[in-house]
Amino acid sequence: MGDNINGDRRMFVSDGTAAGTFVVKNNYTTLFNGLATFAILNNDIYFTSDNGTGSGYGLWKSNGTLAGTVLVKPGIISTTGGNYSVLNNTLFFNADDGTHGSELWTSDGTTAGTNMVINLRADGGGIFYSGAPFNMIVFNNKVYFTASDDTHGAELFSSDGSAAGTQIVKDMEPGTQGSVPQRSVIYNGNLYFSCYSGNAAVGLWKSDGTTAGTTLIKQGGGNEPFLRDTRFAPVFNGKLYFIVNDQQYYPLWETDGTIAGTKTATFQNTASPAASTPVLGEFSFALYNSELYFGGACGTISPDIEPCKLTNGTLPLTWLGVQAQWINGSEAKVSWQVAQQKNVKDYTVQYSSDGDNFLNAYSVISSAITSYNCIIPAYKNTKNYYRVIQTDFDGRTTYSKIVLLQASAKPSLSVYPNPAKDKLYVQGATNFSEATISDAGGKIITHTYLNSSSHYLDVSRLIRGVYFVKLKSGNNTQTIKFNKE
Repeated sequence: MGDNINGDRRMFVSDGTAAGTFVVKNNYTTLFNGLATFAILNNDIYFTSDNGTGSGYGLWKSNGTLAGTVLVKPGIISTTGGNYSVLNNTLFFNADDGTHGSELWTSDGTTAGTNMVINLRADGGGIFYSGAPFNMIVFNNKVYFTASDDTHGAELFSSDGSAAGTQIVKDMEPGTQGSVPQRSVIYNGNLYFSCYSGNAAVGLWKSDGTTAGTTLIKQGGGNEPFLRDTRFAPVFNGKLYFIVNDQQYYPLWETDGTIAGTKTATFQNTASPAASTPVLGEFSFALYNSELYFGGACGTISPDIEPCKLTNGTLPLTWLGVQAQWINGSEAKVSWQVAQQKNVKDYTVQYSSDGDNFLNAYSVISSAITSYNCIIPAYKNTKNYYRVIQTDFDGRTTYSKIVLLQASAKPSLSVYPNPAKDKLYVQGATNFSEATISDAGGKIITHTYLNSSSHYLDVSRLIRGVYFVKLKSGNNTQTIKFNKE
């Protein structure tokens, strides 16, 4: 992306040399994602652009050559930056066709296959009088996003790409004001996001994709004008860290997914809360040697921004996975796998009916083995949440992810470890026969045949990044996202 004629943005391509750096097509370009990255589907980049005359906007795609830069759909333009996702070889994005305002669209890369999914707000009339979908993220084989309809203000929606399958998840701030969910991230099998607007809705939320499973973890207000501009940081030591703009400074928070476990983070050498600061509008974090580094401040130590870190020393172990499945129709078998156990004292399995308040259900002393399991009661008429706590000899603890065992449900399919290095283990009750690994753009990387319900895939040759494994057995398919380290 660069400037060419009269400062207008045009798409460039480069092989790293001056001679090999040139404008692909001389038309004014508006990207889906600001000025730096494009939407990618099947090795083509997608963007909205004019036709070279300053008018005639439409959806374009390009493979980096002039001949391969073609108009996919005329008459539409993406309305705001950072709004696209790729699910099942389909590009989800927002666009305005001049009639309906900004609404949800999908494309398979063809003219006939590029269409508006649903007109959420029937009044049309531009971005401020439309559904205006944004904050898109793939979760549980759907695209989740923030949008408005004729009844609700900006709330959390989900879509499978069809009009019937596009629905509001939860009305968190009833009325036309809306809660305005933003900056979504996936952590411990749930979708986490902050709500920017409203009275009761402002705060940190998590969702399993259902109305009942979309709950407020931490509410703003009072001395915590919470999440007006939240930025999520890396997951560290089993917890999700995030920065909050409270209009005075930028405190660092942490959460383990529970109400009690959502609190301000503190440095090791003081009880005062940690803070950070944006550089050019962004926050910088780095995970190194089991410690989280960032530019931060603490009033009791220094009023200025200094190099800071959060540390728990060397992590006592690596979580590879945790699963729960029905046994004898009335009990749950909870199993977990670990690696690199160091200084580990014991493990405690905890149970919860709401995913927030946990009770101890089983304990076992650590040993030389790396796979553990136990059988404990489960309840058919409720949801059963389980997690495992590791305690080391110094009294420090780490938590596994939380797993859900639905009433009368079959064990869910899972992959571990995530991120994966050499082997990606696939475990579940269904005997899937095929596995296809695709990159974030939908390009198929590998395809293999499977012969059991518990096996692994060789991912050692994959480069670092985000991938999707699609498992198939007859007409039954399931897609799971994983990261390659």
